[in-house]
Amino acid sequence: MASRSAERVEDADDAVTRGTGNVFADLGYADADERQTKLRLANAVNRVVARQRLTQTLAAEKLAISQPRVSALANYKLDGFSLERLMTFLTALNHDVQILIRRKPRSRRRLVLPSSRRNASAHLVLYNIHAPVRPRHRSRTHGVMGLVPMSQTALGSAWLDRLGPDEREVAGRLIDEILLVGRDKMYRGLTGLLDSIMAARRDPTRPLALYAEREVPLHQGEAEPFFPGTGTGRAMGSGVAPVTVDARSQEVGSEGPVANLITSYARLHRGSVLSHPGPNAMRSRRVGPIVIVTDFIGSGKRVRDMLEAFARVATLQSWRSYGYVDFHVAAYSGAVAGLAHVRSSRLRPRLWTVAGCPTVREVFRGTELAAVLALCSRHPGREREPLGFRDTGALIAFAHGMPNNAPLILHSGRREWQPLFRNRSTLGADYEFPSDAAELLLARAASMLKVQAARDRLDDSINARWIKTMLVLATLERGASSAQRASAMSRVGVREVEEILGFTLIARWTSRRGTLSSLTALGRKELLRLRRRRSSTPALPSAASPFYFPTQLRGR
Repeated sequence: MASRSAERVEDADDAVTRGTGNVFADLGYADADERQTKLRLANAVNRVVARQRLTQTLAAEKLAISQPRVSALANYKLDGFSLERLMTFLTALNHDVQILIRRKPRSRRRLVLPSSRRNASAHLVLYNIHAPVRPRHRSRTHGVMGLVPMSQTALGSAWLDRLGPDEREVAGRLIDEILLVGRDKMYRGLTGLLDSIMAARRDPTRPLALYAEREVPLHQGEAEPFFPGTGTGRAMGSGVAPVTVDARSQEVGSEGPVANLITSYARLHRGSVLSHPGPNAMRSRRVGPIVIVTDFIGSGKRVRDMLEAFARVATLQSWRSYGYVDFHVAAYSGAVAGLAHVRSSRLRPRLWTVAGCPTVREVFRGTELAAVLALCSRHPGREREPLGFRDTGALIAFAHGMPNNAPLILHSGRREWQPLFRNRSTLGADYEFPSDAAELLLARAASMLKVQAARDRLDDSINARWIKTMLVLATLERGASSAQRASAMSRVGVREVEEILGFTLIARWTSRRGTLSSLTALGRKELLRLRRRRSSTPALPSAASPFYFPTQLRGR
């Protein structure tokens, strides 16, 4: 039973019980402490398995248990698992478990559900077990966009003034949905992905081989071997240039800044990372993961062609068959269809992304979508693919440029049209880019949840987590079913969305079929509570008027 009595606190909507910090104790279990500890360990195991993208069969091999037991663990059916066994699972997955013993602070109290709504499955107290991460530093930039939508900036307003009065509202909504990624934000995001790939290596003695995404030579529509003349026999040579330039245009695309990032990362991790190595260096250094790095995957054609070029190198195929090398693709963002195209490569690469990419057909719905499509068809004129290459409709812009998969209305100068980002250059607009992730979170909280006055609360982990969780639930309500789509609509990072979907599944706010998630009645009820609270004055929860927030969704 609970060691100290629960305390009742009344708020405007419901009575909230201030609990003991252990929900199983609050619910009267005699073995509450053991249950809570087992749950934390099981959650840690499941998160590591998900992070390493292990199938249940592979996980069973690593943990030395049967596949049905892995399934039981994944569904938190823990009756047959001891504390010691769960700890050995973590060590089998290359993680350490540290046990810290200290005096319990008197002030530690946690909010739990009122007694009328108690449900053990919705009160799990979960602790994150992570590998150490580097501290984050906010970039110092001039001109922070803050909560000002793109349509209300000087750049956006000037562009909208060129449109007809009946088009400005629709065009304003279109440009307000563009995901703006500053240079520092892209570099930090990609660096974090490379750090994760480093940590996930099967053999830590084998260095990473990093390559910037680039066009590869094609013969009759088929990719040629990445290293010339290596389709058969033993691959030899010093490799190919990191960046190729068309002599007719002399333009360097996004592979330029990506290649520069790779160079810096290889210098920082000298000995563990190789920048664009050729066959000789790959053999002498005994490379492991081969990683294609890019800013954005639109249709997925270039990355897929590059993977095929690697697959046509006989030596790499031999190394892969022996398990010496495997393939990864690290992209800041990507359209769902493009990611699926890359994932279907015969090399079966593991994909890593920072953020989902919003697209026209996913962001807008119904009559609003029809209006946006009509606008994109009118400007710059009659085009075969008005939404960009392969008609992707990507709504994303980087500090170094906008991808050609974006709607032509935003970047094409055909027929004397004046786009927002002329010839896909964002150079004159980079001061409008948000300075950090908090800016994006503020904007989405205001637009999707109608939550205001959030800036002073984002530094608090519980409030920030609550905002992100509500945003993810709102995207599911709007039709998102995958982590990529939820990230694209909410502006919450893909990995954090995956974590939130895992915890909300335990809380029964969401359900899952395969890899697809959906909102449950309990999840809709939480969104309804939010809307009830903001019906008069939209605001975040405060000490005087708290929202209910399950403990398993709180950061520790």
